[in-house]
Amino acid sequence: MVSLKMEEIKKACEVVDLRKIKKFINGCGNVSVNALLAVACGLGDRMLIDSMIKKGANDWNNGMIRALSNGRPNIAKMMIEKGADNWDLGTPKACANGYFDVVQFMIQKGCLTTSHYIEAPNFFLQCAWNAGHMNIVKLIISKGITEWYGGNSSKMNTKFVASLSCSELEKYKSISIFPTEIHKMMKRKLSLLVFARLFSSYENNLFPVLKHFIKTDFFKRVCYVCS
Repeated sequence: MVSLKMEEIKKACEVVDLRKIKKFINGCGNVSVNALLAVACGLGDRMLIDSMIKKGANDWNNGMIRALSNGRPNIAKMMIEKGADNWDLGTPKACANGYFDVVQFMIQKGCLTTSHYIEAPNFFLQCAWNAGHMNIVKLIISKGITEWYGGNSSKMNTKFVASLSCSELEKYKSISIFPTEIHKMMKRKLSLLVFARLFSSYENNLFPVLKHFIKTDFFKRVCYVCS
């Protein structure tokens, strides 16, 4: 009977038949309220979620995972506030989907320090890196990551360095975890930013300035870094 009802609920969810889902929830009988809470989290319907909580649902982890799997970051945060803490499953999903606020909230709750796996933070970094979410990559690095699990794709390396501000470049250039290619690209961008700042104040007098700097050792060093 339980499995039959759950099949009906799944079908109702596939077509997002909220009226039918509410009917199941209001007279849930033998169907697990936690299973229905997960359904409600996947749908992102706060009224359904509240209804299940009132009926005793408390599987916050399953609710969080279902919310993250269905593009409901705010509901995932709600489940974390309630007590969800399965970081080993939840954090990779949040990182891969680019949910910066959720990842930030997970970090505040201890996902980098209380995970069951010692290398979990590196895996979280890799998930964000592979999906191209460089704001999350930088967030995790800022929390003291000591190993680089981001891969060595030239395309992603370029995207990462392009996302760095001048202050971040200055801060990251001494971090040893980055592969050689990223360090070279950061030096190159810093050198070009120096030129940009230097020339921006000269406006129409750019040519005489260029003529002067072409003869300097500094210009030769920049050309070497950029090559």
